[in-house]
Amino acid sequence: MNTTGISGKLRLSVPVGCWGLVVWLLAAGLALAEAPARAADTNKTVITSARLSFDQQQRTAIFRDQVVVIDPQVKITADKLTILFSPDNTVTNITARGNVVIQQEDKKAMGEQAQYEVGEGKFVLTGQPVIQSGRDMLSADIITFWRESNRILCEPNARLVIRSEQNVFKGGFMKE
Repeated sequence: MNTTGISGKLRLSVPVGCWGLVVWLLAAGLALAEAPARAADTNKTVITSARLSFDQQQRTAIFRDQVVVIDPQVKITADKLTILFSPDNTVTNITARGNVVIQQEDKKAMGEQAQYEVGEGKFVLTGQPVIQSGRDMLSADIITFWRESNRILCEPNARLVIRSEQNVFKGGFMKE
């Protein structure tokens, strides 16, 4: 087994294409405007963690403890991040586990696990998943999003809470 363990703060740069996929989750199925381009940071993602184990034979990279992913469009924190590679070294699957938080602007997704299947363009959030956008909140036992079609499935126990900015029901059925 060819495994390399590294201790201390670690930084890894990954092309944006691997992580820009994550922004779907933050929109709760709504279209997002393109993130503004930032000069030198538009084509890289930086992953930091306390430890990294890389196994070339198993084609896995496992980041552990204080994992932070900084991407031009999104920030992800988790206890553990596992990346699986194909034999030609392309990313096939990304899994974040433990206290997962995905943030973009005023949107935040939280859960115990987030898994992205690159080939299917499918992201699955589990472990009491919640997506917040401003004051609105979406939750279910499992939240699945297909990136290419901007389709979202929340099941079972789906719940959407939309908080009105106005007092529509104050003092009667309609605000006067």
